[in-house]
Amino acid sequence: MSIYEHQSTVCPNMALRSLIYFVAVIKERISGRHNGSSDNDENSTVVRDGRNLYGKMTQYLSDSFEQKTDDPELELKCKVYNINYGKNRAIMEKCRWLDEYMMFVDKVREYHRSKDEDDLEADINKAIDYCIENDVLKEFLLERRGEVTKVMALDYTFDKQLEMERADAWKEGRVAMSKLMNKLLDDGNIEEARRVTEDAEYCERLMKEYGII
Repeated sequence: MSIYEHQSTVCPNMALRSLIYFVAVIKERISGRHNGSSDNDENSTVVRDGRNLYGKMTQYLSDSFEQKTDDPELELKCKVYNINYGKNRAIMEKCRWLDEYMMFVDKVREYHRSKDEDDLEADINKAIDYCIENDVLKEFLLERRGEVTKVMALDYTFDKQLEMERADAWKEGRVAMSKLMNKLLDDGNIEEARRVTEDAEYCERLMKEYGII
């Protein structure tokens, strides 16, 4: 049994989501609606995150446990593959639809780069025209042009919103860390200043104690 999912951004709970999918499938098998072996189970997610920071990674269900442990009683592994252009070509070459989908996404990014949101729909249609002319998802785009335009516009707007939220969160985090480090150094707590750079939970606790967050 293999389960695959596509997401536009990296999500820290992908392994947990995968567990939900597996449980739903297994319940069907137990109820007798599906008979078959569960050998060689595979669980993967393909991601086209615009930051393009990695080739592939592995997420574990235990990453979401409140109490961390090196020996979890229950574990699930989720392989995460970056499908942006130039990444994981072996996978892309085996799936023409996925490869052509990313060609389309790249064209939208290319045409819309450094433009206003008001231009987004026109740039999506420009990318669709290019793909149709170059036999990229041609039949699909001819049949579902309107639907693709609407979905891509919503998806792209959501991605941009996430990007802005990340930038704001990063800026806020840097300011908060700077305040904490200044307070620790002013108090002569050199060892604690070193520890907060290595221990996120300890850092958060001190920020609360100092009234920074």
